[in-house]
Amino acid sequence: MRSLEIAVALKNAYALGVGIAAGMLQAAGGVDAADAYMHNLAAAFFARGCKEMHLILSSQGADPEFSYSLPGAGDMYVTAAGGRSVTLGKLLGTGMAYSEASAKLAGETLEAAMIIQQMSIALPAMIAKGVLMQEDIPFMQFLVDLVVNNKPLDIQLDAFFMDVVK
Repeated sequence: MRSLEIAVALKNAYALGVGIAAGMLQAAGGVDAADAYMHNLAAAFFARGCKEMHLILSSQGADPEFSYSLPGAGDMYVTAAGGRSVTLGKLLGTGMAYSEASAKLAGETLEAAMIIQQMSIALPAMIAKGVLMQEDIPFMQFLVDLVVNNKPLDIQLDAFFMDVVK
């Protein structure tokens, strides 16, 4: 049950991250002459989210396979296709600060933001215990900066995918 609960919570946070690509497209003026929709960036965010879910589940003694099965990747796919989490991500992707985006969505339950806020508390403890390394979770750290620290959109793709290019 623990594996399921962690995976379904985290997928909301990472679906918000996937939505950022659509917001960036909107901020750039929409689809370009080549009919580009930023699907590659969204897919990269999706994959990074699955990898980080796997690492976080493992760090908690939960079944990491949940990250790539229905509770993780499956549910994140559905959540990233529409809903509050991805809508919040799109707003953040346009460059809107979290404080402004959450005000725009006033009255909506923003479970992705709640999960990211909880992760901002849990991650330092996991890192201090040595069960997770700071460099293992750049995407979640980025989401914490956006949502909790209200920082502007500043994506460091090299940091997100450093482990893939080694």
